[in-house]
Formats: sequence, C-alpha cells, structure tokens
Amino acid sequence: MIDQSLEKLLLKKHEESFEDAIIKYLSKYGSATFDIEELYSNGLYLGDAPDLDFYGYMKLDCTICKNDEYSFKKSYQVTFKSNITNLDNIEIINVDEEFSIPFEVRLNTDFSRYMEDKDYDKLAKDFLEKYYPEAFDGIAIDVNKVLDRIGLNIEYKSISETGNTFAMIAFEDMTIKTYNWKDSLEYSIEDYDVKAKTIVMDDGVHELFQDQYKDNFTKIHECVHEFKDKKYYFYNKLFNNSSAGVFCNVNKYDNESVKWIEIQANNITSRILMYKDTIERKIEEYRKNNELVDAYDYKYLFDYLRDYFKCSIQALKIRLLSLGYSEFSGIYDYIDGKYVEPYLSSESVAYDETYSIGLINVALLELNPSFKNLLTNGMFIYVDSHICVNDDKYITMIDGANHLSSLAWNDISTCCLKFKVTYKNNFNYSNMSFLRTANTVKPKYEFLVDGEYQEKYNLKALKEQNKNIRKELSELPYDFGPALKKLMENRKVTIEMLASDANISEAQIKRLRNNEDQGTKPVTLVKICVGLQLPPMISRVLFKKKGFDLLQNTEQNILFNFVLDAMYKENIHTVEERIKGYLDK
Repeated sequence: MIDQSLEKLLLKKHEESFEDAIIKYLSKYGSATFDIEELYSNGLYLGDAPDLDFYGYMKLDCTICKNDEYSFKKSYQVTFKSNITNLDNIEIINVDEEFSIPFEVRLNTDFSRYMEDKDYDKLAKDFLEKYYPEAFDGIAIDVNKVLDRIGLNIEYKSISETGNTFAMIAFEDMTIKTYNWKDSLEYSIEDYDVKAKTIVMDDGVHELFQDQYKDNFTKIHECVHEFKDKKYYFYNKLFNNSSAGVFCNVNKYDNESVKWIEIQANNITSRILMYKDTIERKIEEYRKNNELVDAYDYKYLFDYLRDYFKCSIQALKIRLLSLGYSEFSGIYDYIDGKYVEPYLSSESVAYDETYSIGLINVALLELNPSFKNLLTNGMFIYVDSHICVNDDKYITMIDGANHLSSLAWNDISTCCLKFKVTYKNNFNYSNMSFLRTANTVKPKYEFLVDGEYQEKYNLKALKEQNKNIRKELSELPYDFGPALKKLMENRKVTIEMLASDANISEAQIKRLRNNEDQGTKPVTLVKICVGLQLPPMISRVLFKKKGFDLLQNTEQNILFNFVLDAMYKENIHTVEERIKGYLDK
C-alpha cells in the first residue's frame, strides 16, 4: 500500500472525477439516480507504465444515496493512469466492485520495484529491444550507440570526496557539488550545473581504474536508472524535497529502497552487457574450434568472452556463475592482492562457494575448532591460497617454495577444502589492525564441513604419519635445549643449515640449544619451527618447553598459529613475504 501522502493528494485533486466515474458505473442499473454523499480512500496500489506515467488502483469506500430515498454503503475499485510529474491530470480507466490488482508490474510504496530474477531478464530484454536490438543477433553491446539512442551525455567531474561514488545521472536540470582538488589532501567544493539526461562520471575513479571495460558497466548501469528508476526519484522530489538524480555510492545507501535500486541496476546491467543467448552462442562457437582440457584452456575462453563483451573480469565472472557455468569458478580468483592460478573442479561449485581463500581469512578460521583440528593434525596445509591435503602428489616444490601440482590445479575438489563466502559492506571481524585494509567490502568465509572428508581426501595415510609424530614426541627430552638438538638430529639439520632455513643467526641457535637464551621471543621460535618444517603437534610442544603458549586469540597469536599450522612446509622467506611486518613483532 502506498504512502498516505500520495493517496490523500490524489483523492483531494480528483475526488470529483472518482465520484463521476462511480456514478457512471452505477448508471447501468437503469433509470435510478445516484448521489455520492461521502467518499473515503481505503488503499492505493501502483503499477508501472512507460516513462514517467504510472497506473493507480484506488479502493474507495462510498456512502451513496439512491433516488433521494435511502443511502447505502459500498466499496469500489477505480483504476486510473497519471504521471508522477503531472498529478493534476488523471485518466479513469475502469471501475469495478471486485478487488483484483490488474497491473503486470507492481510498484512499491515509493515507486521502487520488487523484482525477482525473471524480472531482471525481462527488463534487460525490454531495454535491448528498445535501444539495442542487434544484441539478439549475437552482436556485443556498443555502449556509445546505446547512449546516443537514449540521448544521454557523458561528463567527467570529481563528484566524490572519498571515491565511493562512481557516477551520477540527472533526470532534470540540477546543481551538484564537485570537488576541486588542489593536491591529495586539499580541495574546494564548487557548485556545478548539470543538464537533464547527463551522466557525470567521477574522474578520480575513472583515472584510478583506467579500465574502459569497468566504465562500460558504469555507463550502462546509469542507463538502467534512466530506463526504470526515474519515477522513484521524482516521487521523492515531490514528497521529500530531494533532487531528481541518482548518485551511485558503492558503500552508502540513503535507505533500503535505494539499496535495492542499485542491486537491481547491477543485475540488469550484467544481463544487458552479457546477454544470455549471446553468451551461450559465443561459448558454443569457441568450443567448436578449441579444446577445453585444463584450467588454462578455460582461462583463455574467459579472456575471449571478456574481450568480446568488453566487460570487467568481476562482472563477467559473476554473470557466468549466475548462469550456472561453474567451470569458471576457479578463473581469476583475486586473493591477497593478486590473481590465483586458474583451477578446475569436478564437483559443482555454487555461486557463493570457492576453494580460494586469503591468508588472513585462514588465520581467522582457525578460531573454528573443527577447522583448526584439520591443520594442527597435519592433515592440510595452506598452499597457493588454498587449504590442500598434506600429500606430496598434490604439492610440488618450485624455486624453493611449495606450490600446488598440475594434478591439483586440474581438479581442485580432490584435494582442497571448499568454503562458503559472503560479502558485506564495511564488514569488520574485530578491531584487530591487520584486518583493516583499504577495501571496504570484505569477504566472510564459512568452513563447509563434510562428515566424510576423511574418506574423500584419503586421510588414513596421514593418520599413520601422525603415529610417527607421536613416537618422536615421546622420545623428546624434557628441556627445550636438548629437545631442539634432538629435532635437528632427527632431520639431519646442522646449526649452519638451520640458521639459513630460519633466517636467524648461528649464535642465537647455539644459545637456544644450550638453554642460554633467556630473552627469546615467540617470533624466533616460529622461524625455527618453519626452518625445521616441524608438524603442528611438534611445534606446539616445543613452544611449551620454552614456556610459551599461543592460546590467547591476540592478533599475533592468530598469525603465529596460522604459520605453524598451515605454512610450516614453506621456506622462511616465503613466510616472511606473506606475513610481511607481523613476524617482526
């Protein structure tokens, strides 16, 4: 039901028209005369119409006098058409006694829309039929032609202080605030007049990305607002004194309606730029001329599609996964500031699932006892942004660092754990400093526990290895120094070798072996454990012998636990590079 302010305004403006329509409807009952004594609105429902027109459906409760003899009460439903920028004009379409909303597309209380997936597809098709019918013949969208056909102009101005507003579109002449930057810190704010049907792109964001494909998505996104959202903004101008324009802020929404308007625009934009039938046609054409055998073959197909549709990596990947092409789930995973090697999975991968996970997210997941148990028992380790079975056939050494083998890359599901991932704006796990990055949208990972994972990953052999670990633990001397000597002897590691492998001095190792180093920091023990490649169960025992524990969930302990559990097979230089400044604390 619509806001009472619009309902009351329409009744006030058009009460006489509504009465006349009802009396005309009653005239079908013969020669009787009718007079409406009282008329009250009891609900208003809205339907979409082209441009700024809309359909209304008002329930009216009436007190009616018949033949000047007696009065009776009756409810009627009046269907009409009007325009959000000219509510003085109204066209009565129908009067009925039965309550039945006749609109194909319902609008919400503020002229925004409720939409499902099928509605996104229909609106994208309607958009293309109107502005780019060539898409139905398999021709990729020419964004500039679309802009010309709609009659939209493009300008570039600094319209955001923080870079969170990518663009805006003006539905009528308006004045906006722009930022005139003197340097990276100082700016002045100036008024800037924008003509109707103008898209203003933030020039700072444009220069930052330097990516025409991202610009294409932003421009069509604004075209979608022009196509479907003008009524919402003119309604808010009328009743809330706001401007008739859209500022597309990626982190902040004025209200829930604006949030969904942006979500809808993104979904429709992806369907316009990457029309389903065209995607299917191009993939089929590519398959006819190219073999798809390993993960890189699918990467090349992905690159082919991206160049054809001229869209960003993220937009194309989201679109392909939403269409059910799960074979692309391992293509262009962006983790810890870089793209992960492409991989395939013989198991289906849902839209919100992944095998790739960032270092900090693994460290945080160790707070989950079930997940931590898999690492501390030596069953899995962290390699190439994946949690992989600790098995040599899936892990190979290249230039002194561990990497997944080709066997792993070409079927990641046989050896790596899968996670459910969600994204939330301004998500913050805690107040720990290492979690605060420049990104405002952070992933949250959920460990997908499979009750049969031991059979799936063939972990029985690893359990046998754990027996050998327990045997070694039972033979370790009580004191730290002798225990360190014993561990080095078992691995045939000299002081010189450990100094190199742990990146610490020989003198410090000698002092530790002789129990003479009283000022040892936990970070030194972490380096020794990595240098000796000690399994997690042994490294924890060594820590206790030195009087340390990592049980408290401090920032440092979370990271140290992660290194000891998941990266102990890496060389120390790889570990230091991944962790950066944290091992120096």
